[in-house]
This record gives sequence, structure tokens and C-alpha cells, in this order.
Amino acid sequence: MTDRLRISSTVSRTFTCPICLDDIPRGDQVCYFRCGHRFCFDCATNYVTVKVKEGQVAQQSLVCPQDGCAAPLTVQEIRGCLSENAECMEKFENFSLKLFLERSPNTLFFCPTPACSNVIETGTLNEKEKYICPACRRSYCLKCSKEDRKFLGLVSRKGMKKCPSCNFWVEKSEGCNAMRCRCGTTFCWRCGDDVNKDSGCRCMRDIEKLSARDRMDVLQVNSHATNRSNPAHDRLQQRLRNDNLLPGIFGQLGGLLQFRPF
Repeated sequence: MTDRLRISSTVSRTFTCPICLDDIPRGDQVCYFRCGHRFCFDCATNYVTVKVKEGQVAQQSLVCPQDGCAAPLTVQEIRGCLSENAECMEKFENFSLKLFLERSPNTLFFCPTPACSNVIETGTLNEKEKYICPACRRSYCLKCSKEDRKFLGLVSRKGMKKCPSCNFWVEKSEGCNAMRCRCGTTFCWRCGDDVNKDSGCRCMRDIEKLSARDRMDVLQVNSHATNRSNPAHDRLQQRLRNDNLLPGIFGQLGGLLQFRPF
């Protein structure tokens, strides 16, 4: 409860939450972020909870939900929103630890085998040329940072691809071609490119060369971008206004764009 009090603010007059549009009576507590935006605690808590459950704990992902605001939430603000959800708080800490390890390649070695969470300090490897993970028993060359042939065979058979940000191997089992890595990066399964680039992934940049069905798939993938500079957002909104041929599909995507917090 202490963490929640640290981000609480008492409203001096009736306040309308910008997310749910409910009126908060004078004298009640609301969630107040350092960027200056306020929300009812139910909306702020639900927003942070969904982000954490999806593994979006990187600073560029876990930002203020106010439209047009990209201020990263502080650890104190996240703790305040999750103060009554111990399970979700534990997930946030675990995801944050994994993100830290992936961004510390010079001091820590994170086993790239999917589902393996073993970590070792690079200083303990000395002059070894080969690293065998004690947890999953996979072996890797430390000189070229490439996996052994058996593992590469597994990668080939399963059609796995590397995340463009952290190089973690990702396997696709089902769903659309928008893939979210455990580091928080969303990338296109077709081309392997990050959708949060200003011009979108490579498929988005070459969209005019694709068939109508493939264009729709690429637009759907790039609609997952939190970067509003991705041209998919404007193209989808334009087609929602002008295209009456596919109201069901575009209506679904329009709802996705309208209600996803940026």
C-alpha cells in the first residue's frame, strides 16, 4: 500500500479519467505519474498489468498511457500500480532481470537456447573456446558466438528466427506474423525486421510490390508498432474511412489501433 500512496494524488475537483471517462469525485485518490498525467487507479493498474503480462517492460514499451505521451514509467510508478498484485510484480521483476542480462553482453553470458534461463559471468570463462551450458547442455563457440551444428540443425528444422534486437532465437507455433520477443521487441516474421522503425519493417517499405492479401498481412503486423511514425497507422486509418469492401477486417484493425495505448 505504501508504494501506491507514493503515486496517489487527491483531486480538488471532479476529475474525468481519460481512459474510461468515468468521473472521479472531489477528494478521491487518483494515480499521478511524474509526466503530469492522471488516471483512475483501476485503469492505470489494468494498463500496467497487461503490459507486464505481455513482457513489455522495456522503457520504450512501458510508457504513460496518455495518447501522445511517451514518458517511461518509473519503477516506483510500476510498483504503485502493481502493489496489490504480487504475482504480476514478480513477473515484472523477472522480465526486467532478463532484459538487463540481454543488454549486458560484455559482463554476462545469457544462454541463447530457447526456454533456458541460465546465466554465467564472462570472466569465469577465461580462455575457453567452447561454452557448454550446465542447464540445457547445449554448446556454443565463444570465438564466433555461433551455435554448434546440432543446435543449428534444430533451428533449421523448426524454422526459428532471431530477434533483431537481442538475437534471441524465437519459434513460431501459431498466430499472425507479428512476433513479440521476450526483450519487448515486436518484429515481422516474414522479413525479421523491427516494426518500430520509422518506416516500418522491410515488408512495409516494399508493400506496393505485394499482393492484396500480403499487403493486408503486412499492415496488420505493423499495426502492432508503438512508434506512431510507422506508416501502417495512417494507411489503416485512411482505408477505414474509404474502403467499404472489407468492413469486418478493417473494423477489427481499427479497434486495435483505437484502443491500444501509446
